[in-house]
Amino acid sequence: MKRYPIPAVGVFIFQDEGIYMIKKGRGIFENQWCTPGGKIEYGENIIDTVHREVLEETGLEIENIKFITYEQTVEHDTTGEVSRHFVFFNFQATVKSGIPVAADDAAEIRWIPLSELKKIDLSEPTIRTFKLLGIY
Repeated sequence: MKRYPIPAVGVFIFQDEGIYMIKKGRGIFENQWCTPGGKIEYGENIIDTVHREVLEETGLEIENIKFITYEQTVEHDTTGEVSRHFVFFNFQATVKSGIPVAADDAAEIRWIPLSELKKIDLSEPTIRTFKLLGIY
């Protein structure tokens, strides 16, 4: 059976001199800090995914959405076979409205000053995107 990568989005929500980050409560990157995001549903427009995932995980509505880059994560099992392959399409945005509340698979949400990003346990794809942006 042929397998394909799983397309997903990550959303870097900047506000003032910081960014909203979530601590994953389950799934890939559990207990690590990441940007809100998730899988693109079959037939769903990618920008609709960006809005939906941010709202589901943070309670925030966003605007000024811009594509940044893509990242991928390929995991292997103990035999060396690929067990998971995600392709993340990363966007940046700003807050339009809402009060930040952790929900869905986000165990916690926090506004983190950009100067403190190196003090938290970030997922590798998140670090790579911050480096690309010249922030990390």
